[in-house]
Amino acid sequence: MQHPLHFVLIFGLLGTACGSESRVLPPDPNPGADCASSADCIELSCIDDARFPGGYCSAFCTDAPCPNGARCIDGFGSRLCLVECTSTEDCRDGYQCWAGVCRPSCVADEECGTAGASCTDGRCTGAECASAADCSGGLTCLGGRCVEAAIDAGPAVRVVGEPCALPGECMSRICLPADLGGVCAAPCTDRTSCDSFDLACSPVAMDVNGDATGDVVATACVTASGSGLFLAGACATDADCEALACLDGQCQEACDDDTDCIAGQICTDVAYGALGSFRGCGYAPRGGDPDVVDIPLGSLGVNTSIPSSRVNLAIPNDAVSVTLMARRTGGDDIPLAFIDVWDPASENIFDYGDLVSWIDQPVRWIPINSEEHVSMLVPNSTPDRLVFRRGRYGFTAAGLGSEGGGSGTATVELTARVKRASGDVPSGTLDVNVFLVGVGLTESAARTNPRLQMALGELDTILGRAGVSVGAIEYLQITGTDATRFSVIDSSDGPTSEMAQLLRLSASRTNEAVNVFLVRGISEGAGESGGIALGVAGGIPGPPGVHGTMHSGVLVSFDPAVVGSDHRVVAQIMGHEVGHYLGLFHNRENAMPCAAGTGPTETNRCAPFGGEDVIEDTTRSDGDNLMWYALGGADGRTYNVRLSAGQGYVIRRSAVVR
Repeated sequence: MQHPLHFVLIFGLLGTACGSESRVLPPDPNPGADCASSADCIELSCIDDARFPGGYCSAFCTDAPCPNGARCIDGFGSRLCLVECTSTEDCRDGYQCWAGVCRPSCVADEECGTAGASCTDGRCTGAECASAADCSGGLTCLGGRCVEAAIDAGPAVRVVGEPCALPGECMSRICLPADLGGVCAAPCTDRTSCDSFDLACSPVAMDVNGDATGDVVATACVTASGSGLFLAGACATDADCEALACLDGQCQEACDDDTDCIAGQICTDVAYGALGSFRGCGYAPRGGDPDVVDIPLGSLGVNTSIPSSRVNLAIPNDAVSVTLMARRTGGDDIPLAFIDVWDPASENIFDYGDLVSWIDQPVRWIPINSEEHVSMLVPNSTPDRLVFRRGRYGFTAAGLGSEGGGSGTATVELTARVKRASGDVPSGTLDVNVFLVGVGLTESAARTNPRLQMALGELDTILGRAGVSVGAIEYLQITGTDATRFSVIDSSDGPTSEMAQLLRLSASRTNEAVNVFLVRGISEGAGESGGIALGVAGGIPGPPGVHGTMHSGVLVSFDPAVVGSDHRVVAQIMGHEVGHYLGLFHNRENAMPCAAGTGPTETNRCAPFGGEDVIEDTTRSDGDNLMWYALGGADGRTYNVRLSAGQGYVIRRSAVVR
């Protein structure tokens, strides 16, 4: 049987008119094409192992050259012909253009070809070339990247710091654009690879072909700006940044690994417009919509004499809130406080020194009963009061001395809980753990108890007006002596109070939910300012999704002898205390406003900050509001369950609302 190719050639010769000659040429080989077997490849073999998804038409090149359009590459056990490319867009899905050829996902650094490259999460990163010999298809090596060859710029004789017009003039193969000096610069992979503290490793756009526009991105040592913002600062132009690089509204730098970035960031491929990407400090992809991620910030020693050193973190541009949390893990049981909080524009959005002078803050936060754990939600006011910026935050913390002058030290574990979403958060779901504390209900009975079930349904209606629905509900019965001892709460202040001991019983929970403890009642003296209370929240805000602390939940009176038989009253109390837990303050306090710039004293129990909320669309005269200081609103007879748009904006940003 004749070879099909030979048969075609014979047919062509027989059909030729006299005096003329016709030839049918063989088709070109197809390196890099997908295949299931070698029959799918023309004059090549099919690599069909798991390393090459979808198969890969190739050839061994130990003893023979590769066909046109392919290059012989080491690093895969045998030397293989891989198809040439100029960008990853030239490659099939699942393959990366690296050093001028389409490669499968890497598993080891040596598969990336150069000493300056490494394999990270299946992708080659770092320098793909050291010289033009490392590149394929007529590409040349500039700034550690294989790019199309520059126009003839003469011999590369200029050293770092000398003026240049094109990269080809520089021995380093990097020429900074005119706005960065127009000089030859040294390549770098991170700040430490530059020779001076005055230099930053920055992404720069280089003009390769002489048309006065950027053609390729390189990472180079540039003179840092002494007045610019540091990594992840909020920026509008490159000049706003210390490293002279502003991308997507945040200051950027090149990195070699995650340790070059700040908490909350990773070292990853960062897009630089249409010029490609570089290894920079970015963020992990969002895992859901919404998605809540924790940024561990380590442990810190605090005392009651001076604030801690500044702690930095960065949040991505899709963040809708960040909750700063400090949890005591050792030392003295002293109250904890955040002292200063700065946003990515270096604005001081919380200043404890101003707070104690009764100057209200863009973020309202009051360290009351703050032993063991503190949480601060940013933002907890609307955009008219606080612009929520993404990027680099910083804060300090300290312990607070007692009124009697007591002092101490403590070790705290710091965490930032970041909530991310694809846009605004118009709705969300709140799961609830209902703890039954001596109220005459077992877990099974609670699921069918008409009064409790109607109260939970009404709670769903109340929160639903702000776009939050009640989701999964779990019931847990407190038994034994704890049920008797905590059925009526006699004290709520301090880490040894009955309220603190009861809320710590949530330690067994692991779900993302708010803990609602139904008790028979709260005795006089255990309420706010020593008065009678029907409910108490563990914090404003409470620690979102954190269980087992003295702040991990809310108390709600449930006994009909205390709150009556109307299920709506129970729902109203639950809604009010959950509102506190999610970050809402009273829209009006139970006192007349203090004089401007003053606070309450032993003889004048006035309400500071005008006696009203930090949220713009609530007023101290709004007696219909859920966050009015008492049931019944202004006249004592109103079913006050209204939530404003601004209040909804805040509670939907709580990390426990999913």
